[in-house]
Amino acid sequence: MFSSLAALGIQEPENIERYTLRKVAHEDLLKIYFRKQKGELFTKCLRFKYPRQHKQISVDSGRRHYREVSEINHNLTLVIEELVAVATSNR
Repeated sequence: MFSSLAALGIQEPENIERYTLRKVAHEDLLKIYFRKQKGELFTKCLRFKYPRQHKQISVDSGRRHYREVSEINHNLTLVIEELVAVATSNR
């Protein structure tokens, strides 16, 4: 059901507690935190880095001025959609 999370090696998405996403330089950093199991001292966390996609868009078509913009990686959007689905199903 959660193929993008399975591709990251997450076999039990119901154990996901929360996630954070932030931009660091030219990458997006996704951290997924899992619920502490009985007897664990620290929360387990996995980190994933996704490079941002860079595009040149036309600002003024008559003068051919372009501006470089960066977007979130398509694979990361799929992972986030599944994380949101997991969060709503865990409530």
